[in-house]
Amino acid sequence: MEPGKNYSVELDNSDPAALRISVDDPAVQQYIDLQNTRNERRFSSVRDYTAAPLDTVAVRMTENFEALAAADRELYAGLKMSRAMRDAVHAEIELYWALLQSQVFSDNFFRQERRGVPMYAGYDEAWDELYKKYPPSMRYAPHPWFTSYAREYTEYYLIYEDNVDMTSITSEAEFWKIKYDLIYKHVADGKTGEAVLAAMLIHDGINNKTREEELLAPIEKFVADYPASPMAAPVASFADDIRNYHRAIAENADSSGIRFVENYDTITTLDEALARFRGKPVFLDFWFATCGPCHEEFRQSGPLKAFLSENDIETLYISIDPPELEKEWRDAISAYGLTGWHIRTNTQLHGDLDNNYGVVLFPTFMLVDASGTIVVSKARRPSEGEALFTQIREALKL
Repeated sequence: MEPGKNYSVELDNSDPAALRISVDDPAVQQYIDLQNTRNERRFSSVRDYTAAPLDTVAVRMTENFEALAAADRELYAGLKMSRAMRDAVHAEIELYWALLQSQVFSDNFFRQERRGVPMYAGYDEAWDELYKKYPPSMRYAPHPWFTSYAREYTEYYLIYEDNVDMTSITSEAEFWKIKYDLIYKHVADGKTGEAVLAAMLIHDGINNKTREEELLAPIEKFVADYPASPMAAPVASFADDIRNYHRAIAENADSSGIRFVENYDTITTLDEALARFRGKPVFLDFWFATCGPCHEEFRQSGPLKAFLSENDIETLYISIDPPELEKEWRDAISAYGLTGWHIRTNTQLHGDLDNNYGVVLFPTFMLVDASGTIVVSKARRPSEGEALFTQIREALKL
């Protein structure tokens, strides 16, 4: 919407599956309607490179995408709007279709890297031309697809452009170092550099579920390089989060309330796991170390811990983390002070949970009575507080 203008907006939620927004401005209404057709992941995993607008001939594919962008611009041709508004709309159209085309190139590139399937002829040159014509810049920074476009550029295109050996990257920490070195090497200083770095640091900060300390260096450099940036404080907050997480790990590492089920790595069924708790009710929490929603529930689990303790109910946390994430699993347990019992599944137990109990979404919570019977297979979340407590009281007749 344009600054300084008044609009009449109507929200229609009669259809639970789709909120309808109506605005008394044809240009704004066209923008809203067009956004409802967008899918930024449309070509993030390509199966058929011959299905239009895709093409195994790079020049034809580029022409197809340019035609799609032109068709979108034509939708606004007869609509009244300011020059600034029209320019902003055109920039967003360019960004959206450039993002989708870049996804096709990056997917083809990784087919080559991972499966040894050569890129289609001309794709590499067309990828170069795409970023020459539509480089990540302040023209696109205000728009909703900018973070995804910057990610395509920094995590995929620059890796290709600099001939980085993907097989040499064995950890996320190594990847981050390469990624941010490439950003500083290729992205101009000033506002564009600030916008790209901020977008990537916020993206990585949000997705750094196990609070890897290797992200601290690029965060601290950004804050030092752009102290006046409006994004300095949000970016810096991720550094505080990382430090607090690792401080909590150290403080809770020897907590007597954190207990690991003996020989947990040999348990192959949920029944076998629960047999050790016969005679007491158990609240089950299924999770894994890089699960963002799981972490959010841990942050809000204080009242639940108190409730379970008051009612003599055991807590059993069952993680599906693979052996290579043993450290991350144990670190998360310490960081959140997850007092109670812990199991990390092996292949057989993971399969039993999946096939026989439908534990495929995380976090999942269950309640087991003292006889070992599951009395609530889909318990409410800890964040739901009293609603969960009521569910437990009713199921166990407390």
